[in-house]
Amino acid sequence: CFARARVVTKEVRKGERQKLSLPKVRYEQLSRTLGSDEAHAIEAYLLEVDPGGEQASTSYGHVGKELGVLLGGRGAFRIGGKTFELEAGDSLSFASDVPHALANTGKSVLRALWVVTPPRGFFRGENCAN
Repeated sequence: CFARARVVTKEVRKGERQKLSLPKVRYEQLSRTLGSDEAHAIEAYLLEVDPGGEQASTSYGHVGKELGVLLGGRGAFRIGGKTFELEAGDSLSFASDVPHALANTGKSVLRALWVVTPPRGFFRGENCAN
């Protein structure tokens, strides 16, 4: 017999999403991270990168794993000395302890769904695990 797991739900309503804007890069919160006691916490966000912009952890990696799905636009993903050309519909997953970057190589805004574990804590008031 299996023990029933406690159900914990953290919803984020469309009008309540936190947003973070940096030069040429924007993040929009899709998930609220659970407390630091949550062994399998995730952070999910919509990522937008303007043409010529880049979202990067190039000088360092960070503990964890990431999954990205390009929803629109074109980009180049660099990790561990390799570059992968991506377009809408492509996805990738990787260990994030290696420096990495996603650059917009197209003429329109690159849009992606991005999931990180453990959470990086991009949004104020969230758990920040580096």
